[in-house]
Amino acid sequence: MRLPIIVGNAAVNWTVDSFEKQAWRGMIIQPWQARNPKAKRNVGRALLIMSGSLRRSIRILRTTYGSVTFGSDLAYAAAHNNGVNGMVTVNSFSRNKYGKAKASELNKFTKSGAHRTKSVTYISNTSEVRSFSRNMNLPRRQFMPAEDSDSPIFRADMEAVIRKELEPFFGKL
Repeated sequence: MRLPIIVGNAAVNWTVDSFEKQAWRGMIIQPWQARNPKAKRNVGRALLIMSGSLRRSIRILRTTYGSVTFGSDLAYAAAHNNGVNGMVTVNSFSRNKYGKAKASELNKFTKSGAHRTKSVTYISNTSEVRSFSRNMNLPRRQFMPAEDSDSPIFRADMEAVIRKELEPFFGKL
């Protein structure tokens, strides 16, 4: 049962490496499509990385005696890996409006003897947003193997890991 975990960890590391390389390594290395360079929030930021949660979410999902399944549990991972071009339904959600107020702290005083105050953020209003559809054009930036586009490089790397682990038992394979 140790071999599937070793292969799974190698697969996860290989997939996370795609974020570093900013490219999919299929038959050839295919760099990911660049973002709009004019947007200020895109300056100096790597593709598919805002908080790093997508990259960190890639993990081993299930192992059995002869197989391993790895992937991401984030809802948007498949959209980035496969790309989206068409209508997407956004579920209903609550939108909060925030306000700020000054609040005095108990038993804390300034040098002049006045109560010390701090700014406090609070929810001033909540509104419900109904479900709606929007047209989305998200380019494919593949970072892990999919059924329609396997990678010979990935397969060769995983076979090398398996050979290395089986070598002590069966000799040079």
